[in-house]
Amino acid sequence: MADFANTLQKWMKENTRLGIPILFHEECLHGHAAPNGTAYPQAIALASTWDPSLVRDVFAATAAEVRARGAQQCLTPVLDLARDPRWGRTEETYGEDPYLVSRIGVAAIQGFQGAGPSLTNRMLSPRRSILPCTANRKGAPMSRREIIRNVSFVNIS
Repeated sequence: MADFANTLQKWMKENTRLGIPILFHEECLHGHAAPNGTAYPQAIALASTWDPSLVRDVFAATAAEVRARGAQQCLTPVLDLARDPRWGRTEETYGEDPYLVSRIGVAAIQGFQGAGPSLTNRMLSPRRSILPCTANRKGAPMSRREIIRNVSFVNIS
């Protein structure tokens, strides 16, 4: 994969008018989802450890593995709150507790992005949230105000 990515990047740089490189991405919800990729427990299981340092280490290892294959971005973490068990993607979240989701989400992002300017083994990690699927405790879709109140304190600084 790394050889393919490098070849394609070189071609894009040399054979396109603007020479804009490609931003490769991978699914990394619980490790690198690829042949021979390392798989860790699903996101909700990682959160159930209540161990941000463990989660940070898991995603730092995932970042190194994905970066070695030539990608620059991982499509995770999902910072949605699992308010309704009928939602089919509950396992992709870090649970229903806003505090737990914020702490584990921050740890995952720090694991991917690391500290400092080095990009050797680091990844871009957009904070993903599937907001239309978020439901309040009564099962009704959350209003924008409820969503902001519940997740606005997720801050990695």
